[in-house]
Amino acid sequence: QHLGKRVLTVRSERRDELQAVLREAFREAKRHDAVLLFDDCEPLLKASEPLFGDAFEEAAQSRQFLSELVGFEGITVLTTSDLDDLSPALNERVHLKLAFAAPDANRRAAIWRLHLPPLAPTAADVDCAALGARYTLSGAEFKAAVLHAVGVAAHRKESTPTLRQADLERGAERCDGPTTDAGQRRTAKLRLADVVLSPRLRAQVEELIEIG
Repeated sequence: QHLGKRVLTVRSERRDELQAVLREAFREAKRHDAVLLFDDCEPLLKASEPLFGDAFEEAAQSRQFLSELVGFEGITVLTTSDLDDLSPALNERVHLKLAFAAPDANRRAAIWRLHLPPLAPTAADVDCAALGARYTLSGAEFKAAVLHAVGVAAHRKESTPTLRQADLERGAERCDGPTTDAGQRRTAKLRLADVVLSPRLRAQVEELIEIG
């Protein structure tokens, strides 16, 4: 809004589509003088370039991303939870790095409220303050938790799916999960496509999310 520019958010869930997505994203950004936002861009930031398997494909995508970035004169924003894995070649092209601390309980409660669709039916027991105090979510985990809760609510086969506190707690518990051996929490990456729904319920869920 401050720049008077559109923001094009880029996220490809399928590795085999990423190279085509990159080409189209930079082409559209140039055409519309838009800001490019690459959300959860870890596959593009690899510091090493192994020569086989999936890692080789990720390295090829990183090289393509750098090539597109060099020819792009607009603004590009990258979000990542693994800044230490930034490749030297990309590091040279980053003009500004901003670290965001994990949100405290009050901020987590506010983020919960932002992720709940304002026109979606919610039960009277929904308590964002309690969710913020109990679950230490951050970043995309909030959206994943809400999507899971929406799926749970839809499966109750109510005429109008209603989000309850228990639904949101189940979603949060799915995301506020175990840590790796290195002490880092495993981040859940849940998409609407991962929620098993009938065609009718899927249409209702998609409408609910679109409203929000």
